Amino acid sequence: MIYFIEAVGLDRVKIGYTSGESVERRLLALKTASPVPLKVVGVIEGTQKQERRLHRKYAAHRVCGEWFTVTGELKAYLATFEAPRTARPLFNWPAWLTRYLTTGKDGRPAMLADLSAEVRR
Repeated sequence: MIYFIEAVGLDRVKIGYTSGESVERRLLALKTASPVPLKVVGVIEGTQKQERRLHRKYAAHRVCGEWFTVTGELKAYLATFEAPRTARPLFNWPAWLTRYLTTGKDGRPAMLADLSAEVRR
């Protein structure tokens, strides 16, 4: 499976491949090391060979590794994806905790203050 993960606010997208790991788990792993929010903007069936082909196609926009600047043709390609459906939770946490671990009220990563306010209720 080939996935496209956006670094929100940076005009950057990661074009990656995963076979055994779900895209949701891959996103979770990447989020732990990212200074900005990340979100899946597209997923297509594909092989590592097809992923490498996409890397070559957009090589002029490569920033580092599998990260690319979203401009021109790549931006148009990403716009063809349907909005991803809400992923099922990886763990069976309470709904309020899952909501605050994924996004805050304004769509950005939740702040600790938001979480502690919810717990006090």
